[in-house]
Amino acid sequence: MKVYDVAVIGAGPAGMTAAIYACRAGKSVALFEKNFPGGQMVNAHLIDNYPAESEIGGFDLAQKMFEQTTAAGAEFINEEVTEIKSGDAVELTTAAGVYSAKAAVIATGTVRSRLNVPGEDRLDGRGVSWCATCDGALYRGKDVAIVGGGNSALSEAVYLAAMCKSVHVIHRRGSYRAEASLVEKLRATPNIVEHLNCTPAEITGEDKVNGIIIDENGVKTLLPVNGIFVAIGGKPDQKLIAGVEKDGSGYVKTDGGMRTSLPRVFAAGDNVSKEVRQIVTACSDGAIAALGASRAD
Repeated sequence: MKVYDVAVIGAGPAGMTAAIYACRAGKSVALFEKNFPGGQMVNAHLIDNYPAESEIGGFDLAQKMFEQTTAAGAEFINEEVTEIKSGDAVELTTAAGVYSAKAAVIATGTVRSRLNVPGEDRLDGRGVSWCATCDGALYRGKDVAIVGGGNSALSEAVYLAAMCKSVHVIHRRGSYRAEASLVEKLRATPNIVEHLNCTPAEITGEDKVNGIIIDENGVKTLLPVNGIFVAIGGKPDQKLIAGVEKDGSGYVKTDGGMRTSLPRVFAAGDNVSKEVRQIVTACSDGAIAALGASRAD
């Protein structure tokens, strides 16, 4: 069995940065990813807060990172890691077999949170979407709603407003969690309607979405819309982090060197317990984790 110096699980910005830094340290690196490289940033139609790229599409940035990662020497393995065991080495299990590494970096990010309201599961893919870039064009000239109040939600709302008749933004708090510049763009867009201090109560429609019922302090209102986009963040995928110490919300606890409670296992990116989750902070995590993993005996 080939033993890699460093195995990285997850090819988002944290994972790809970790792979690049480990390769630059002269280590053999296996980069595991079950999907297309890039993580959730591939769904972003526009990224304008990443240094040196004033405006770039998420897919394009992901492609640039991946090209740099493979050019650095990382071996890309398009398989899902289903189990990690840590001991004298780290064993990683996939459907194709078992791999071994001297150290591992878990950079599996988060899985999208759901609204958990009536109609969501039944109408998933029939008007309920988690990707404005993927599905926005289906609603050209129509009315849509987006649920969320962070950077992703507001960015997608502005994107959708350029093609949709109207965009209803539904947020449970009285103020957004997004950057001020995005809030300004949102409020300067005439066909965006804000619904603050509101929560989704039900998604309506038989074969496809025809509306969303929102609740504002007990008062329910039906918004007639053709599509609903969910952008309320996510939670860490618990499958690979079951054995590591986590905070109360399920995020992996690390020290300043991105070490987890398991020997030889590091973590980086959005699955880590921290205050800020951005592409640039994920990259920072990945670099730090890789440097630590590269020193593993």
